[in-house]
Amino acid sequence: MTLLADTVLCLTMNPSVDVSTHTERVVPADKLRCGPARRDAGGGGLNVARVVQRLGGRSSALFPAGGPAGDWLVSHLQAAGLPVRRIALADDTRENFTVQALDTGA
Repeated sequence: MTLLADTVLCLTMNPSVDVSTHTERVVPADKLRCGPARRDAGGGGLNVARVVQRLGGRSSALFPAGGPAGDWLVSHLQAAGLPVRRIALADDTRENFTVQALDTGA
């Protein structure tokens, strides 16, 4: 990756794959029947890099990533046209999981 002088380099030290889904209601100790999962790239620097790009600027992302979640993060950002520089990790990139209860909105 070649960086240009007018490129904003965004460092994200704690990136994540944010996984979200929904269910009709959450009942403690019961299994949840959830809708399809949605995955998004998470982390402050990644968000900034994408916003700079959407506003017509040039940006690139530098972040540590490992395991299958790290592979997904890299390929997802590259598919969105964001230049990335991965710092390889032996550990897996973190994943956050959120479930919305449709009955309460919580």
